Amino acid sequence: MNWIVTQLSSSFELWIAWAVSVALASGIQGIAQYFSLMILVPPAKFKKEPLPHPFQFVDIFALPIFLLTGWGWAKTYKPSEDPLADNRFYKSLYYLAAPIGNLALAGIISTLYTTILPSSVFRLAITINCYAAAANLVLPLPPFSLGRGLFILLDLAFPKTMEWIIKAAITLGAIWAFATNSVIFPYDSLYALGNGILHLLIH
Repeated sequence: MNWIVTQLSSSFELWIAWAVSVALASGIQGIAQYFSLMILVPPAKFKKEPLPHPFQFVDIFALPIFLLTGWGWAKTYKPSEDPLADNRFYKSLYYLAAPIGNLALAGIISTLYTTILPSSVFRLAITINCYAAAANLVLPLPPFSLGRGLFILLDLAFPKTMEWIIKAAITLGAIWAFATNSVIFPYDSLYALGNGILHLLIH
Protein backbone atom coordinates (compact mmCIF):
# COMPACT_ATOMS: atom_id res chain seq x y z
CA MET A 1 0.00 0.00 0.00
CA ASN A 2 1.04 3.57 -0.62
CA TRP A 3 1.46 4.90 2.92
CA ILE A 4 1.32 8.69 3.16
CA VAL A 5 4.07 8.88 5.76
CA THR A 6 6.59 7.31 3.37
CA GLN A 7 6.00 10.16 0.94
CA LEU A 8 6.89 12.82 3.51
CA SER A 9 10.28 11.68 4.75
CA SER A 10 12.26 13.33 1.98
CA SER A 11 10.87 16.86 2.24
CA PHE A 12 10.21 19.29 5.09
CA GLU A 13 7.94 21.17 2.68
CA LEU A 14 5.75 18.08 2.33
CA TRP A 15 5.49 17.71 6.11
CA ILE A 16 4.15 21.26 6.28
CA ALA A 17 1.85 20.50 3.35
CA TRP A 18 0.58 17.40 5.15
CA ALA A 19 -0.24 19.38 8.29
CA VAL A 20 -2.06 22.07 6.31
CA SER A 21 -3.87 19.48 4.18
CA VAL A 22 -5.14 17.58 7.24
CA ALA A 23 -6.30 20.85 8.81
CA LEU A 24 -8.12 21.77 5.59
CA ALA A 25 -9.61 18.29 5.14
CA SER A 26 -10.92 18.31 8.71
CA GLY A 27 -12.02 21.94 8.59
CA ILE A 28 -13.95 21.61 5.34
CA GLN A 29 -16.01 18.80 6.87
CA GLY A 30 -17.25 21.06 9.65
CA ILE A 31 -17.72 24.02 7.31
CA ALA A 32 -19.73 21.85 4.89
CA GLN A 33 -22.00 20.78 7.74
CA TYR A 34 -22.41 24.42 8.77
CA PHE A 35 -23.55 25.42 5.28
CA SER A 36 -25.69 22.29 4.84
CA LEU A 37 -28.01 23.61 7.55
CA MET A 38 -28.93 26.49 5.24
CA ILE A 39 -30.31 23.90 2.81
CA LEU A 40 -31.75 21.31 5.19
CA VAL A 41 -33.39 23.57 7.78
CA PRO A 42 -36.68 25.33 6.93
CA PRO A 43 -36.26 29.13 6.91
CA ALA A 44 -38.64 29.51 9.84
CA LYS A 45 -36.41 27.31 12.02
CA PHE A 46 -33.04 28.41 10.69
CA LYS A 47 -30.87 30.34 13.14
CA LYS A 48 -27.80 31.88 11.58
CA GLU A 49 -24.65 31.41 13.64
CA PRO A 50 -21.11 32.74 13.18
CA LEU A 51 -18.94 30.84 10.71
CA PRO A 52 -16.83 28.43 12.78
CA HIS A 53 -13.04 28.37 12.61
CA PRO A 54 -11.94 25.46 10.38
CA PHE A 55 -9.16 24.33 12.72
CA GLN A 56 -11.64 23.60 15.52
CA PHE A 57 -12.70 20.46 13.65
CA VAL A 58 -9.28 18.82 13.76
CA ASP A 59 -9.36 15.80 16.07
CA ILE A 60 -5.86 15.27 17.46
CA PHE A 61 -6.67 11.59 17.96
CA ALA A 62 -7.13 11.27 14.18
CA LEU A 63 -3.67 12.62 13.39
CA PRO A 64 -1.85 9.23 13.58
CA ILE A 65 -4.23 7.62 11.07
CA PHE A 66 -4.03 10.70 8.82
CA LEU A 67 -0.23 10.47 8.98
CA LEU A 68 -0.16 6.82 8.01
CA THR A 69 -3.02 6.54 5.54
CA GLY A 70 -4.05 10.03 4.48
CA TRP A 71 -7.63 9.53 5.72
CA GLY A 72 -9.33 9.92 9.06
CA TRP A 73 -12.22 11.59 10.81
CA ALA A 74 -12.99 15.10 12.04
CA LYS A 75 -15.02 16.66 14.80
CA THR A 76 -18.65 17.40 13.96
CA TYR A 77 -20.05 20.91 13.72
CA LYS A 78 -22.55 21.38 16.54
CA PRO A 79 -24.85 24.41 16.42
CA SER A 80 -26.02 25.91 19.70
CA GLU A 81 -29.48 24.46 19.01
CA ASP A 82 -30.04 21.35 16.88
CA PRO A 83 -32.64 22.30 14.23
CA LEU A 84 -32.66 18.76 12.79
CA ALA A 85 -33.30 16.90 16.03
CA ASP A 86 -36.77 15.80 14.90
CA ASN A 87 -35.79 14.75 11.35
CA ARG A 88 -33.52 11.72 11.23
CA PHE A 89 -33.27 11.65 7.43
CA TYR A 90 -32.09 15.25 7.15
CA LYS A 91 -29.77 14.72 10.11
CA SER A 92 -28.13 11.80 8.30
CA LEU A 93 -27.67 14.02 5.21
CA TYR A 94 -26.14 16.63 7.48
CA TYR A 95 -23.42 14.17 8.48
CA LEU A 96 -22.82 13.16 4.86
CA ALA A 97 -22.23 16.79 3.94
CA ALA A 98 -18.79 16.44 5.53
CA PRO A 99 -17.18 14.13 2.91
CA ILE A 100 -19.01 16.00 0.14
CA GLY A 101 -17.07 19.02 1.37
CA ASN A 102 -13.85 17.04 0.96
CA LEU A 103 -14.77 16.21 -2.63
CA ALA A 104 -15.59 19.84 -3.38
CA LEU A 105 -12.31 21.05 -1.91
CA ALA A 106 -10.37 18.38 -3.82
CA GLY A 107 -12.07 19.57 -7.01
CA ILE A 108 -11.12 23.20 -6.37
CA ILE A 109 -7.48 22.37 -5.59
CA SER A 110 -7.27 20.00 -8.57
CA THR A 111 -8.30 22.87 -10.84
CA LEU A 112 -5.35 24.89 -9.55
CA TYR A 113 -3.12 21.82 -9.88
CA THR A 114 -4.02 21.10 -13.50
CA THR A 115 -4.23 24.68 -14.78
CA ILE A 116 -1.74 26.77 -12.80
CA LEU A 117 0.69 24.96 -10.54
CA PRO A 118 1.16 21.16 -10.71
CA SER A 119 3.13 21.00 -7.46
CA SER A 120 3.60 18.09 -5.07
CA VAL A 121 2.05 20.22 -2.30
CA PHE A 122 -1.22 20.61 -4.21
CA ARG A 123 -1.22 16.93 -5.16
CA LEU A 124 -0.86 15.91 -1.51
CA ALA A 125 -3.76 18.18 -0.51
CA ILE A 126 -5.94 16.66 -3.24
CA THR A 127 -4.93 13.14 -2.23
CA ILE A 128 -5.75 13.61 1.46
CA ASN A 129 -9.15 15.12 0.66
CA CYS A 130 -9.94 12.29 -1.76
CA TYR A 131 -8.92 9.68 0.81
CA ALA A 132 -10.86 11.41 3.60
CA ALA A 133 -13.96 11.57 1.39
CA ALA A 134 -13.64 7.86 0.53
CA ALA A 135 -13.30 6.78 4.16
CA ASN A 136 -16.17 8.91 5.39
CA LEU A 137 -18.48 7.83 2.57
CA VAL A 138 -17.97 4.06 2.93
CA LEU A 139 -17.02 3.15 6.51
CA PRO A 140 -20.37 2.44 8.23
CA LEU A 141 -19.37 3.10 11.84
CA PRO A 142 -18.76 6.26 13.83
CA PRO A 143 -16.59 8.32 13.96
CA PHE A 144 -16.90 8.32 10.16
CA SER A 145 -19.65 10.36 8.53
CA LEU A 146 -21.56 7.46 6.98
CA GLY A 147 -21.54 5.64 10.31
CA ARG A 148 -22.81 8.67 12.19
CA GLY A 149 -25.50 9.22 9.59
CA LEU A 150 -26.64 5.57 9.57
CA PHE A 151 -26.97 5.38 13.34
CA ILE A 152 -29.03 8.57 13.34
CA LEU A 153 -31.19 7.35 10.45
CA LEU A 154 -31.86 4.01 12.13
CA ASP A 155 -32.43 5.74 15.48
CA LEU A 156 -29.76 3.64 17.15
CA ALA A 157 -27.69 4.71 20.12
CA PHE A 158 -23.93 4.47 19.78
CA PRO A 159 -22.03 4.74 23.08
CA LYS A 160 -19.14 7.17 23.13
CA THR A 161 -16.99 4.44 24.63
CA MET A 162 -17.61 2.27 21.58
CA GLU A 163 -16.59 5.11 19.28
CA TRP A 164 -13.29 5.45 21.17
CA ILE A 165 -12.72 1.71 20.80
CA ILE A 166 -13.25 1.96 17.03
CA LYS A 167 -10.86 4.91 16.80
CA ALA A 168 -8.21 2.97 18.69
CA ALA A 169 -8.76 -0.23 16.68
CA ILE A 170 -8.51 1.54 13.33
CA THR A 171 -5.38 3.43 14.37
CA LEU A 172 -3.67 0.36 15.87
CA GLY A 173 -4.64 -1.70 12.81
CA ALA A 174 -2.97 0.85 10.53
CA ILE A 175 0.16 0.92 12.71
CA TRP A 176 0.34 -2.88 12.62
CA ALA A 177 -0.18 -3.02 8.84
CA PHE A 178 2.50 -0.38 8.32
CA ALA A 179 4.99 -2.02 10.69
CA THR A 180 4.52 -5.48 9.16
CA ASN A 181 4.11 -4.26 5.55
CA SER A 182 0.76 -6.06 5.40
CA VAL A 183 -2.18 -5.46 3.09
CA ILE A 184 -5.40 -5.69 5.09
CA PHE A 185 -9.00 -4.61 4.72
CA PRO A 186 -10.25 -1.86 4.80
CA TYR A 187 -7.01 0.03 4.22
CA ASP A 188 -6.31 -1.43 0.79
CA SER A 189 -9.89 -0.91 -0.39
CA LEU A 190 -9.93 2.71 0.74
CA TYR A 191 -6.69 3.34 -1.14
CA ALA A 192 -8.25 1.93 -4.29
CA LEU A 193 -11.36 4.08 -3.96
CA GLY A 194 -9.41 7.21 -2.99
CA ASN A 195 -7.00 6.75 -5.86
CA GLY A 196 -9.92 6.25 -8.23
CA ILE A 197 -11.36 9.62 -7.22
CA LEU A 198 -7.90 11.18 -7.48
CA HIS A 199 -7.46 9.80 -10.99
CA LEU A 200 -10.76 11.35 -12.09
CA LEU A 201 -9.70 14.76 -10.83
CA ILE A 202 -6.13 15.11 -12.07
CA HIS A 203 -5.77 12.83 -15.10
